[in-house]
Amino acid sequence: MIKLNWYQLSSWFVVEIKGRFVVRNLIHVRSVLDELDQKMASRVAIDLGETIQLDSSALTILINFKKRISSRNGSVAIIHPNRNISEIFSIVGFEKIIPIFETFKDFKNHVEL
Repeated sequence: MIKLNWYQLSSWFVVEIKGRFVVRNLIHVRSVLDELDQKMASRVAIDLGETIQLDSSALTILINFKKRISSRNGSVAIIHPNRNISEIFSIVGFEKIIPIFETFKDFKNHVEL
């Protein structure tokens, strides 16, 4: 199961992904990201604070979304991944593609809101 929510925080849109960010739930995540893309969002933070599982298909969705946003000089960031997800990001070098902030406070301190 997955629950999704997004809200605007100043110039950033924040997408909360709660539950399992895996292949069987991708259609739901993709629809939210497509909605933000249609709104021409140029700054999007993905909050993984309540994401309990992530698979390779989720990584692909995030990379492709980053490419779309970057094509219009936008930014994507990851916020608050749990320990297991952080380990996956570290193993695949994901922080070289998308900035990762361990806490929401770190995110707010490092980006222009």
